[in-house]
Amino acid sequence: MEISFDVPPITLTGEMTECKIVEHGGVNPTNNIRSDQDWDLQVEWYLKGWILDSAFFEFLGEWTVHLYLESMGPGDEYAFDVVVPVSTFTPEPGDSTRRNYEATIELSPGDVAPGTYTAVGAITYGAGATPGPIAAHAAAEPDMVQIYQV
Repeated sequence: MEISFDVPPITLTGEMTECKIVEHGGVNPTNNIRSDQDWDLQVEWYLKGWILDSAFFEFLGEWTVHLYLESMGPGDEYAFDVVVPVSTFTPEPGDSTRRNYEATIELSPGDVAPGTYTAVGAITYGAGATPGPIAAHAAAEPDMVQIYQV
C-alpha cells in the first residue's frame, strides 16, 4: 500500500525589526557613551511561516545574537553574544504562524576601550555550536559609537 501526502512548501520568512544601542543615564547624542556607564544592544526580530502552527513540527535549537564593534582606525575589535532558545518567543496576537523574539546584550564599564566603532548586530540560528541556515544582519542604530574616557 502506498500513501502520499500533499504538503505545501516549507517557507519561513522573518526580519530583524530593531537593532539599537541604548545608553543608560546618558545625554544626547546617544552615540557618545562614557567609559564608566552601562549600555545595551537591543534586538527584536520575528519568524513567520505556516509550519510554525503545525502540531507535527517542533522548532528546536537556539538563536545567538551578536554585537560586533570594529574600531575606526587603529584599535581593538569586539564581539559580544547572548543565546536565546527558540522556545522563548512571544506569540503574535491572532497569528499563530508568527513568533516574535527579543534579546539584549548588556555592556558594562570597561567592556569596550575608549575609541570610535562601527556597530553591527547579527542573529544566527543553530543547534549548539553548529550554525544553521537562518541569519540576519543590520547596522545598529546609531551605527557609529564613540566611547570616551571620563
